[in-house]
Amino acid sequence: MAGPDTIELARRGDERALEALIREHQGAVARFVGSRIGEPAEVPDLCQAIFVKAVLGLPGLREPERFEGWLWQLARNVVNDHLRRRFRRRLFVPLELSHEAAPAPLPPIDGGLELRLAELPNEDLGLLRESLERPQAELADQLGIGIGALKSRLFRARERLRRLAKKENDDE
Repeated sequence: MAGPDTIELARRGDERALEALIREHQGAVARFVGSRIGEPAEVPDLCQAIFVKAVLGLPGLREPERFEGWLWQLARNVVNDHLRRRFRRRLFVPLELSHEAAPAPLPPIDGGLELRLAELPNEDLGLLRESLERPQAELADQLGIGIGALKSRLFRARERLRRLAKKENDDE
């Protein structure tokens, strides 16, 4: 584990210290990203984005002893942003696509509910979308969890979605 001296040197721009920090954490970050997004081809680009943000943000890190927690939060934010963008791209099908090429439809969304979807955690959005496109066994495998755990997560995500829909209906 990189010591406080390495982190402090990296904060000051020492290239060797930065390289040491990246080398130490790149494998774990790549595994995390891969487990969350499920697209191996996208892992290197997302990892690069994470480490670029880390290198640029490192001088502003006030508590070097919290570097690892800060890096993991940064990784979660980058992955969540990516999943949110991916979900929104898949949500809207361009008109020129044929009916057969369109992804599985989502339930109809009223304007107000669409805004409420922003309240749904990104993990739920991604999980619900992926569950429409993949068999549960494949999705559970991709996430590295058992089928029972996946079903529990899906149930909770659907319940949160139902509560948002009900909240929208109650507000009307």
